[in-house]
Amino acid sequence: MNAVDTNILLRFFTRDDPAQHAEVRSLLAHTEAAGDRLFVSVLALAETLWTLRTQYRWNDVRCRAALREIADMAAFTLDHASAVASALNDPRLQRLDVADALIASIGMEAGCDSTLTFDKAAARSSNQFELL
Repeated sequence: MNAVDTNILLRFFTRDDPAQHAEVRSLLAHTEAAGDRLFVSVLALAETLWTLRTQYRWNDVRCRAALREIADMAAFTLDHASAVASALNDPRLQRLDVADALIASIGMEAGCDSTLTFDKAAARSSNQFELL
């Protein structure tokens, strides 16, 4: 198994470099055909979401769809897969943006009671966040 960097995920989603996008599609097809998997770390996921939001101006709905697509692809093994699923599906986290939902779900997975924050919107949106 190999891991993928953020730029692989970005080329897959944004298609802003057609040649690199084609290389990524070929990699995915080869990986699936071989019955192999590509590892996606939670750091690569977080950096991808941040870049899509800030540099590509994707909204939260589109970012969630991207995360769901990665989670559903046979070619990928996700770091903290159950936390990713929780970030996407847990009703307690749906009012948060997807990055905050992922932070909260990883904390929940680790047995934390809540995630401390200065983010008032996150604290209003979910009882999984607590203002410091």
